[in-house]
Amino acid sequence: RMPEAVYAIRALAPTVFIMGVLGVMRGFFQGHGTMVPTAVSQILEQLLHVAISLLAGYSLFQKGLAKDAGNGNYYASAYGAQGATYGVLAGAAAALLVLVFVYLLFRKTLIVRCRKNTCEVLDPVSETLKNIVMTAFPVLLSAALSNVGTLLDQMIYAQYSRSDYRAIWGVYSSKYTVLINVPIAIATAMSSSTMPTISASIAQGDQEAARAKANAAFRFILLIAIPASVGLGVLGKPCFDLLFRSTDNTLAGQMMAYGSAAVLTFCFSTLSVGILQGNNNFWTPIWNTLKALALHLPLLAFSLWVLESDIIGVVVNHVLLSLFVCILNLMSLRRKLDFKMEFKSILPRVVICSGIMGAVCFFLYRFLRGYAGNTVSLLLTILAAVIIYFIAILLSGAVSREDLETMPLGRKFIRAAEKLHLMRK
Repeated sequence: RMPEAVYAIRALAPTVFIMGVLGVMRGFFQGHGTMVPTAVSQILEQLLHVAISLLAGYSLFQKGLAKDAGNGNYYASAYGAQGATYGVLAGAAAALLVLVFVYLLFRKTLIVRCRKNTCEVLDPVSETLKNIVMTAFPVLLSAALSNVGTLLDQMIYAQYSRSDYRAIWGVYSSKYTVLINVPIAIATAMSSSTMPTISASIAQGDQEAARAKANAAFRFILLIAIPASVGLGVLGKPCFDLLFRSTDNTLAGQMMAYGSAAVLTFCFSTLSVGILQGNNNFWTPIWNTLKALALHLPLLAFSLWVLESDIIGVVVNHVLLSLFVCILNLMSLRRKLDFKMEFKSILPRVVICSGIMGAVCFFLYRFLRGYAGNTVSLLLTILAAVIIYFIAILLSGAVSREDLETMPLGRKFIRAAEKLHLMRK
């Protein structure tokens, strides 16, 4: 029931192929131990993405307005989305060209290096391709299932809605989901970086090291996800007012108030998937996701048709779906890796510290809002929240020196804490 979306889908189609090749090229350079080509290509990709999206989106939006001509159609929005999607295509194409150029520059050097490397066995191409497919297919399927869940939610909500549901779903997908995905991206990056290190430990037969790395990753996510959930729950509406100034964000704020816990549940489920895959259990997350969907879909239908909770029911069940996946994955980790969570002692402390931070945010924002605009009040409140949470977790003992040393910029945090006498040298 959204035929106008075809314009953006057509614009996106070539990007699927380009992103596939781009991913292989980035993996090639990362496999050679350098992130520089990947970083440069990503910066260029995002710059062109933003520039072309704005220009093409504005131009085609104006074209769509003329076609609508007061008929109340969606051509302006559809054409605008098409133009924004061209930005994705342009950014990906430019990034790929950069990596191809870098590859051609170093191709002769790479060939010489390969010829000198005579001490290792070269696997047949057929064997290499088989290994890639056997590894990649379940990973791709696992990633696709999460998107299928969102698509099924949209189909069910479209059937439930008695009127044009596109505006409400646009708030859900383009506001609530976008803001939720910002902290979840940290878990995705952590999952990607944790999987090869755990795989290496398991390949060496060191199960203890694999469990230690998994626990360290969960502790890091715990320290980030809980305060992020609380912060978004308290400051969701002001954040939307800052990002989407020209629209009414009341509904988006309500969604965030009910659904901010998705940050925590999705972070844990995403990381648990990566750890299972790193333990060579590629199919386990897939079966767990299917089981979670089997629980989720009837609950969603019950929430809509029986409880009549409308879009808030979709939001709450979105959180429950990731919670189901998380619980099933943790059970699988315990069974297959003998994994036991070693952060039960710090969990209450992180919750209390996040609660204190959330209470300060709630009252401080409302106090500042009486004297300044939303932007200034929000930014000052976020700054205060970061400082208060950092001090609280150090004073409570929720995070140790060893935990900080394993985190990005951890040593700088340690030096700052020592100067403030929040941590012993």
